[in-house]
Amino acid sequence: MKCPRCVQELHNGIGQCPHCGFSLAYLDAQFGEDAVVLERLTDAADCIEPEMQQRIEDALDQFEKQFPQLFIAIYAGALPEMTDIRQFAFWLLNRATVPSLDNSRPNENGALLVLDLNSMSVSMTLGYFIEPYFSDHELLTLLRQGHPHLQDGDYGSALLRILGDFSKLLMGKAKTARKGNRRSGPASASAGSLHRTSPDRAPFSEKALNEEAASHSL
Repeated sequence: MKCPRCVQELHNGIGQCPHCGFSLAYLDAQFGEDAVVLERLTDAADCIEPEMQQRIEDALDQFEKQFPQLFIAIYAGALPEMTDIRQFAFWLLNRATVPSLDNSRPNENGALLVLDLNSMSVSMTLGYFIEPYFSDHELLTLLRQGHPHLQDGDYGSALLRILGDFSKLLMGKAKTARKGNRRSGPASASAGSLHRTSPDRAPFSEKALNEEAASHSL
């Protein structure tokens, strides 16, 4: 996994980052340490049209059929000023309880997509089970697929695009994993058994996009 503060590589399960001292307790002091009830799609900012909400819910249903052990949750809101979206997403994925999911989909098997209308940025955090399969480059490229819609204020379409592209990318990785297992021995991986929390974020205002392009070569 990677530290949400300094983005240095960490061993899974480590309680405190040895590089910067970051820990989940730091975020608990900021956001709370109680479990948070989260729907698969939480539109706290009321920024997604009802028809688009249903389309996203249908896409989430399809994702869970394709990947029986995994889940995606989406949170759209206006975070308090100065809130680090990456750290917030890390905290939320660790503390969230999604009542509509069964016990076969624990939080480490989840992906959390966070849209913050205050900082005008979007972030995806992956649980430990999924994280090793994705590079930072892939996550950032994935988030940028929704930028045209985000800049137009069409948040539902942006989230739907990111969700669809994530599903396709994950399916490709599952197929590659199955082929590798067939070559090396009995198959133990399936489309639903992919196993870093890897936060990434991408701003979607025009100014921020230009700044991001200067610091990331894709």
